[in-house]
This record gives sequence, C-alpha cells and structure tokens, in this order.
Amino acid sequence: MKKVFAALVLSFSSNLFAANFFSGEAGLCASFVNKSAHKFDPTLFFNGFFAGQFSLTNSLSFRTDLSLRTSDVFTNGLTKDAESVFRINEISAEYIKSFAGATHALTFFKGSSESVGTQHFIRRRLGTENYSSFLTENYLGLNAPNAYDIHGNGGSYSLTLKSIPVSAGLCVSKNSDVPGEAELNADFRLACAFRYLTMDFMAGAGAPIYTKNDAGEDVFLLIDTLYIHSGLDMLIGNSHTPLALYVLGGFDYLPVKKNDKTTDLKPKDIFMLVEPRISIGKAKIHLSAYNIPATKLTNFIFIEESLGANIRIFSDCLYTKNHDYSAGLNASAGLTGKYFDDLKSLESEDIKDNLSVTVSPFTEIQANKGILRIMLQANVIKLKDEKPDAVKLHIGYKKEL
Repeated sequence: MKKVFAALVLSFSSNLFAANFFSGEAGLCASFVNKSAHKFDPTLFFNGFFAGQFSLTNSLSFRTDLSLRTSDVFTNGLTKDAESVFRINEISAEYIKSFAGATHALTFFKGSSESVGTQHFIRRRLGTENYSSFLTENYLGLNAPNAYDIHGNGGSYSLTLKSIPVSAGLCVSKNSDVPGEAELNADFRLACAFRYLTMDFMAGAGAPIYTKNDAGEDVFLLIDTLYIHSGLDMLIGNSHTPLALYVLGGFDYLPVKKNDKTTDLKPKDIFMLVEPRISIGKAKIHLSAYNIPATKLTNFIFIEESLGANIRIFSDCLYTKNHDYSAGLNASAGLTGKYFDDLKSLESEDIKDNLSVTVSPFTEIQANKGILRIMLQANVIKLKDEKPDAVKLHIGYKKEL
C-alpha cells in the first residue's frame, strides 16, 4: 500500500511541475545616433521584446509576444517620460499530442503567428538552431523582419513526423488588409530539417468576403479577386560545411482576377535576400544581396536601403576569460528607394543621390547565458558630406529565460 501511495505522489508531483513550467526569451537594444555632423550630439533609442510560453500541462500551453520602441530618450532625460510604441504581437494557445507516429499541434492565435523568416515554426516543430542572416537581426520579437507575415485571428494545424524531420500544416486566418472588407486566408506549410537542407516554405491565398455585388444586392458569398502570397526561408548546407546558401524571400499580395492575365507583382513588393556563406578555417564570409519592400524596412536595425549588397567577414571561434565571442567587419552598399528592376536604367546622378556605403566593426559575446552584440556603424557617404546620422552605435542583449 505504501508503494502504491508513493507512486501516486510522484505521479502527481511530476504533473504539477509540468503544469507550472515557463520558458521565454527577452532582448533589448540601445541605438546611439549622432544627429550632428560637427559635434557630439547623440540621440538614444531603445528596441525591446519579451516572448514567453506558459505550459499548463504537458500538452496545453499559452504564448505571448510583446515589443517596445521608444523615441529619443535624451530629449527629456533617460529617467523621464519618452514617447514609445508598445505592441502585443501575439496571444495564442496551443495543444500538442503525439499519436500514430507523429506529433500533432493545434494552435489558435490573435496577432502574428510564426511568420516566414522568424523561424519560430521550424525551431518549435523540428528543433533546429537559428540559421538566419545577420542582416535580419532585430529586437522586436515577432515584429521583426519577415518575408511573409501571418497575422489576424486564426488557427493552424501541423503534423510533424517522428521517422523523418518533416513537418506539414495548414493555417487559416482572418484579417482586414483589404480596405473595407474582411479577408479570409488559407496557407499550406512545409518544413524540413535534413543535414544539408533546412527549409520553411509557405504558400496560400486570401480572398475578401463581399456581401453585396456591384448592383448593391445582398449575396451570400462573393469572391472576385484572390490574393496569392508565399514565403521561403531556406539554408542549403549547414554551419559546418565550407559552402552554404541562405535564401529568404516572399511576397504578401499578388492579385489574381478572372480573365485578367496581367500581374501586379512588382519588384517593390518582393522581399528577397540571397546570402552565399563561405567558411575557411576559423574565418567565415557571408555575401548578401537584398531587395526589401519599403513597408518592411521600418523593422530593420542594420538596413536602411531597399536595394543593396553586404559582406560580413568574421570568426565565431574566439575565446577569452571563460567567454566565447565572435568579431568581424560588416560592409554594405545600398540605394535608397530603388529596386532590382531600376538597375537597368540607373544613371550616375541616381547613384550619387541615393548611394549609401556603411562600414561596421562588430563583436558578439556570450554573457550570463545570453548574447551581447556591439556594432559601430559609420556611413562613409554621410561622413564625407558632413551630414547628420553618419555614426551609429548599437548595443543589444538577448537571453533565454
């Protein structure tokens, strides 16, 4: 009888522990910008986020993701009031159950949910490590740069196989991206994490739901346009191969109408980042070319131009005083307000007026189970022309909770 009672106590204790499990991640970045070309006149902005998951049981959990941006806190003083933007990026509930040789996950969400480029889906389902580009590094959680943003009110179902690292799913959501009408979206998702291929692909369509026709008559359902959207986050190779290729691309809306053979998808609507990666001993070289829609540039910290190229030379195998760290140099050249279709008609005057060249030494240090990132940006063109905002310093820290 005592053995039975002890077994019951142990079983109850383990369930109680699982019901009170919390995990999360938090980050904060301070950006110093010198707004004067002739004297030290800095401004200070903060970007931060908090993402947490609370597990009530082994199967049921709740998640939230919060982000914060501030205006210049030097204006009124560091400890005084400053204008800021607070955003709840996600509130969701998820139920996970394993049976029939697979893990099944059912999620209901409000806000953003595992957008393509954030890598939340593939990391949660397949346990992959972060493999994103340094250029998309951000401290805004789910509000960070992404190729295709899944948002609104909705739900998703995914099936992850136990025999091979593959996960597939379906997401249905409702938002109001089309002015004046609610839009229903359905997307198919496929992710895999093999030794030399890591991929998260999503494609689907959205349709505004009209309740009146052109004559103003009530109808049960009227769909006259489909909006196609897609996203791809892929790494060919891995962090240990001498050569690898990272691709992040997508688009939010491609209108498709009956009997209309034209396409409205333009380069200014396409998110594209292509990054070959080379490893030579302890040295690594990442070459990047990007085409970023203007609507998504606001979420970047290190990129300000819509079209450009970047080279990052660094080593992540450095060690000193019981700390691992990496260090290197980042250099980029970009054109503001231009896209890849503008290259064929660019004139020297366009390049002179819109060119930006940036040189940025940086380091990343593992500290207190987190990562401290320090990067100094110097815009060569602005320094030469004695323009403001030529020098920036970013200090950011991320940590798992």
